[in-house]
Amino acid sequence: MKITNVGFNYCVVAMDYQKSNFSRLRDEWRKNGCIMWKLPGSTKVDDIKQKSNMTISKFKEGTVIYFYVTNLPASNQNSVEARILLRGVVCKEPQPMKYEEVYFKSPDFEKDDMIYGFAINHLSTFSASDLQDDSMYNVNELKQNDPAIAEIQGNKFPNSMSMPLSIELISRLEESFCREVDEQAFEQLIDYFSETV
Repeated sequence: MKITNVGFNYCVVAMDYQKSNFSRLRDEWRKNGCIMWKLPGSTKVDDIKQKSNMTISKFKEGTVIYFYVTNLPASNQNSVEARILLRGVVCKEPQPMKYEEVYFKSPDFEKDDMIYGFAINHLSTFSASDLQDDSMYNVNELKQNDPAIAEIQGNKFPNSMSMPLSIELISRLEESFCREVDEQAFEQLIDYFSETV
């Protein structure tokens, strides 16, 4: 597969397993065919006005996002802490919204705080067998094979704002995700998480 015009059209963002409300995410997916996500970093509307809009501009419509799930529960086979498990596409660019509209909770925000959030659709994950293979796209493999990946926690950027993902990694990821099962992919991932707890 030939990948062109990489830049910020592909990026990795963190999903903290311990903070994720997967029931709410599943409800959003079933009702709207998309999920809402908070812009990474400190993104209160009042704070963003005083900063560069580089973070906002990175998440244009059509941007492919790979979710790097941190703080994973230990499976029966390994104790993998983090790995890429979900792919999505930005369908609504960042815009101000109430914090309560985004799925997770944080002590840094009140429910009425205005933050920047965006919508993601075309969710897909790996095949059932690849989901069970903890060696695929785990933290150690990613750090060894792409210098843009960093070990992080929370909802920050796993890849550098100034360093795009390698074409090799993007090609591998695009070949690994199951596009033909988009409709069931998120449900499949929720089931996988339920089984690993």
